[in-house]
Order: sequence, then structure tokens, then C-alpha cells
Amino acid sequence: ASNSPIEILHRDEHLVVVNKPAGVLVTPAKGSSAALTIEHRVTRQLGQHAYPVHRLDQDTTGALL
Repeated sequence: ASNSPIEILHRDEHLVVVNKPAGVLVTPAKGSSAALTIEHRVTRQLGQHAYPVHRLDQDTTGALL
């Protein structure tokens, strides 16, 4: 669900690695809600802006920096 926390696999002073679930965009796409993206959800969860350094397709799961 869009309100459930994103699983954090690793976090240190320089980076965060999360487990990206299938069906979620990493960054906003034209016509999509920014609030449903991994970028927004992790930013909200951490209380500071999280900048993704790469992307995974919407239906792909995996580790995301």
C-alpha cells in the first residue's frame, strides 16, 4: 500500500538502500502522482530529501540507492 513504510536495507551518513516494491515509480512520471513515488515516500519516511541515484522500472523489484 502507498502508506506502508519502504523497507530500508542499509542506511549510513551518505546513502540509503531501499527494497523497491513492484508497481511503484521511483520518480514522478507525466500524469502520475508524485506522492506515490519511492522518492516521495522515502523522503517522508526519513524526514529529509532522498535523491535516487538510479531507477528501476515500475514493475521491477530490487535494491534502490
